[in-house]
Amino acid sequence: MRKYFYIIGLIGVNWFSASALDKMFADTDIALSAVNSRGSVRSVSLFKDSVLALNIDGGFYLAEVDSVSKDLKNVRHTSIFSSLGIEGRFTYDEESGTLYFSKGGMLYEAKVDGGVVGSPKPLEIKDVTFSERETREGGMFSHASTRYKKKLQGGLQNPILAENGKRLFFAADFTQGNGGLDIWTISRQKNGKWTAPRSAGQRINSKHDEDLPFVFNDKIVYSSYDKKGDFDLWVSKQRSTEKPQHLPEKFNSQQKERNMVVLKDALFFLRDNKLYRLENKIEKKVELYETPVVSSDDVVTLADRQIVYFKYNSDESDSTFAKKVGLIKRYIEENPNCRFKIVGHTDERGNVKENKALSIRRASKIYDELIKLKVPQSLLEKDGMGASQPAVKNAKSDEEHQKNRRVEIIKMEGVR
Repeated sequence: MRKYFYIIGLIGVNWFSASALDKMFADTDIALSAVNSRGSVRSVSLFKDSVLALNIDGGFYLAEVDSVSKDLKNVRHTSIFSSLGIEGRFTYDEESGTLYFSKGGMLYEAKVDGGVVGSPKPLEIKDVTFSERETREGGMFSHASTRYKKKLQGGLQNPILAENGKRLFFAADFTQGNGGLDIWTISRQKNGKWTAPRSAGQRINSKHDEDLPFVFNDKIVYSSYDKKGDFDLWVSKQRSTEKPQHLPEKFNSQQKERNMVVLKDALFFLRDNKLYRLENKIEKKVELYETPVVSSDDVVTLADRQIVYFKYNSDESDSTFAKKVGLIKRYIEENPNCRFKIVGHTDERGNVKENKALSIRRASKIYDELIKLKVPQSLLEKDGMGASQPAVKNAKSDEEHQKNRRVEIIKMEGVR
């Protein structure tokens, strides 16, 4: 039995072949987004060109991708979508200015003109919202033998456009499916109505739940999860006999990953309602460990963070720990418009549970000391990643392990 997961995939570049996909994911590392300081991120949608819409604690925010950091910038609250009652993610046709979304198990469309959204109306989908009259051929009494097709039964959710707005993919629990949520597709007719739903196929749809599809060229990126709540990300080719590809381990942890969005050179996804972004592994190593702005008593200060290193299997630093925390406090004071994420890490030795607990203790150690130094609690948050985000993967030497035993104090600009 394969594991499954919740995903949104919004792919916008031609490199999305199997080999290019593997290379892209293999050459990157994962980092927390600064937007998490605003609250719990429930969904991510692509709105207009390279503008993301995020549902954070029930409110919508718009943001652009920073070309340097690959994180989100210019995050601002918007009331554009507040009257629609959108459930899950939505999709937007920029050419026609039409928003497609789900609510109450049905799909809707609404026109967007500037910052104003028109009244939503249900999509007219054959065999779902209307039935087409059929007439048997032949015979003078053919008009008397008309009938209506039986409607499909089940809720519809999480639509995504494809083929320049001519096709729409979505998830639904139709009784005609394989069981639970499956991925379906409809096509727009010349009269504006949509064809009857067709299954995305047996390779993709299983007895488990598949959800949040996205189509690019001949690919479908989708999520799937089983009854035990196991979440994994998958990608598959359309009209192919090849098996779906399971995304690399870094995206499929024991936590619940979902709602992936991929742009030209940036990627975002949710892990337990926290937004993660992708970093280039090589660039990150150079930035963090080869060209520090300031290095003092094992505190490395960079443009966007400070790093403190720890002893093996310990949340103790050394006798200069108080001085190190003082440097961190000064770093915070020199950035008055920012909040700070304190993230603990361990090396790759030991078991997952113990490493997770140790990383949290390391982050808490610095967090607690900063509070004692009167740093406002509202400026700080903390987390522990265990060994899931090593600075040096597959470390062998003591020096390499040392670089992994660290706490990063990450500056989150514009979110204070």
